[in-house]
Amino acid sequence: MIICLGPTPTIQRVMLFDRVILDAVNRAEQTFQFASGKSVNVARALKLLGHEALCLGFVGGDSGETMRRDLDGLGIAHDFVQVRPGTRTCLTVVDRSQNIATELVEESQAVADEAYAALLDRLNAHLAGASLLVVSGSLPPGALDDLYERCVTAANKHGVRALVDARGAALERSLTARPFLIKPNCAELGATLGIEAQTPSQIAAAARRLLARGGQWAAVTMGAEGSVVVEIGTESRAWHLGVAEVETVSAIGSGDCYAAGIAAGIEAGAGVLEACRRGAACAAANAATAGAAHFDPRLIEQLLEQIDSAPID
Repeated sequence: MIICLGPTPTIQRVMLFDRVILDAVNRAEQTFQFASGKSVNVARALKLLGHEALCLGFVGGDSGETMRRDLDGLGIAHDFVQVRPGTRTCLTVVDRSQNIATELVEESQAVADEAYAALLDRLNAHLAGASLLVVSGSLPPGALDDLYERCVTAANKHGVRALVDARGAALERSLTARPFLIKPNCAELGATLGIEAQTPSQIAAAARRLLARGGQWAAVTMGAEGSVVVEIGTESRAWHLGVAEVETVSAIGSGDCYAAGIAAGIEAGAGVLEACRRGAACAAANAATAGAAHFDPRLIEQLLEQIDSAPID
């Protein structure tokens, strides 16, 4: 079982339009909604890939009950902490004429201090039966920056490898606990270090700087430019992974599907570089769909053949 922990899940509403015209009435041709947010997207993708996942985080209100019902219908286990604020709702607007997806995000609300203790208690209770821990997403307002550090520390005590998909102080603090792998995108990596990193070589150098604070591997996604994978061990190695060609509908959630592909690959016994190639294939499959983590898993092997890897000097 892979634990997917994220304190800020969401109900995602997707509206598809033939064309979106600003400052005009636009009528959607299709609308649907589903449980989402970074950690939930990881769990959904893992389920598609044939792996069992458990969702941990905070939910509240009627939208929180919607979250639980949706995951129950998918057969995805969850053990959320109930909080007073309602679970947020985010909106994706897809313009089919240009294949452009616009994301409208409702920010999360602060939760009581005791909710964090309850979340960590539930994590500790489930780690004994876990193979991996994936922590991802932004923190609620007022949260302590060390939440992900505490999660990684707990995982290490149980011999469970941890993957962290975060940014800023939450990512930096998690490195103190030495996670197995970190997965920021290139913008998050640059913002965390206060630098600009755009080329594969620049990104590899920046990832090495971050890993020097703790951690073994980094997978840094670059959107349509591929991704960079870095290992810090007896020798430092880096690779640039290409992308698979798909007709993009919405790339929202592709980073989460990349993380899920890594986790699935590692759990299946693949090396980290090969697991990252699988993550890149999952990200591409996701981009071809309107809903985050709604891809066709039958495409993965086909897309995997398109993803090459090249060493970075």
